[in-house]
Amino acid sequence: MNNGKHKSFKSVLWRLKKHPFCSDLSEEQAAEYALELIRKAKLALSFGDEPAYVCVNNYRGAIPNDLIYIKGIRYYTSNDIIDYIKEETPDFIKQADINSFITPGTNFLPVKYSGNIYHSSYHKHGKEYNDVDCNITYTVNNNHIYLSEVCGLLEVSYKSLLMDEEGYPLIPDNQAYEDALYYYILKEHLFGLWTVGKVTDKAYNKIEQEYTWAIGQAGTSMKLSGMDNWETVMTGIRRLIQPQNLSDYGYKELHNREQIKKRF
Repeated sequence: MNNGKHKSFKSVLWRLKKHPFCSDLSEEQAAEYALELIRKAKLALSFGDEPAYVCVNNYRGAIPNDLIYIKGIRYYTSNDIIDYIKEETPDFIKQADINSFITPGTNFLPVKYSGNIYHSSYHKHGKEYNDVDCNITYTVNNNHIYLSEVCGLLEVSYKSLLMDEEGYPLIPDNQAYEDALYYYILKEHLFGLWTVGKVTDKAYNKIEQEYTWAIGQAGTSMKLSGMDNWETVMTGIRRLIQPQNLSDYGYKELHNREQIKKRF
């Protein structure tokens, strides 16, 4: 189960380095094997919730480098922020500096992902074709966010990959998850030695057995959720009346319990 705790991938490396046949295993090789398993088994890495304040100029803004996926976007504009963006042309504004541009209580406008396949064709050379009237929408393409507004500030809420101070990815603090990575890397690294008879069948089969058990446990345990989490999920799904404007309010009412008055 994802308990919200994380540990560095270095913990797996330290275990591997203690094995007598893994003294020549490099960090790059171990990372490649780990990524291979994560892709095959669709194991989750550790993600964090991050905000980024993206400056939009000429309908375009940069995407944060550590972005995994976008949860939601809000838009803000004022004469001060427009003047700053046009003069300084920054890609982002640091979160620590955001209060100098945005006063408390400022209303951000909701931004929706565009369902219009011709969203990007509305704009050309900084001009809008035929004064097309549309809501504030965005699309993502080629490492940029394209907005239907010319200039302003986007608050992007997104999932990012968590890293430690040395740049190692953080993995869930889950013993089965760590064991699955450890035995898979060990199995792949020793495969060449096993094929030439330098590792016995008994030892290699034991490693494969431990890996098979660990990957099964990891896949199951990481999919478990607490009752509180499931209550939130089911409240959003189990509705008789489905609201039509969730994105206008940042989905904040989605997980509130539906109140229906019974009349007989």
